[in-house]
Amino acid sequence: MRANIIHNKSQNHRYITLMQELEMQGITDYEIWKAARESTIIKGINLAHKHIVRWAKENNEDAVLIFEDDIKFTDKYAFDYYMSRIPESYDIYLGGYFLGYEQNGRLKEFTALHCYMVHSRFYDTFLSTKDEIHLDQALSGLGEYIACDPIVAIQHNGWSSNTRQHCNFDKLFENRILFKSKI
Repeated sequence: MRANIIHNKSQNHRYITLMQELEMQGITDYEIWKAARESTIIKGINLAHKHIVRWAKENNEDAVLIFEDDIKFTDKYAFDYYMSRIPESYDIYLGGYFLGYEQNGRLKEFTALHCYMVHSRFYDTFLSTKDEIHLDQALSGLGEYIACDPIVAIQHNGWSSNTRQHCNFDKLFENRILFKSKI
């Protein structure tokens, strides 16, 4: 499955790191999509994600895989592990998340859209969310969200286009189980 990657060209250092991540995971089937420029940062981020989902819908894709350019896989073979664990039923399948409210083994809400798949049955719901609030918040309670266990993808520490500041995500994962290769 092709990885569709949102990249902000003004942050070239992310491109270099992204290419290293893709090479480490052996990902060769990908397309880079331009980040959207809008009146607000939140709206731009939302529309960049929606642009890819709209493309998938228009092209009758069964599902679409989306990364942000600051994706960081937790170890070699993490992507293969993620792809081998695609659930039979899901609306969004997350490679990782920071915060989430879990109920009966499913996430009702989550924070983070740096590595995820959207199933075609959920395209219309995804595309109908409000553009003025964070997309992950707008999706809260609307679908069947399943996270890969253990987590295979986090985000590189550094400048956040979303918060407009330097972020260190390490503390969010101190007590979480991250995928580690046994090889």
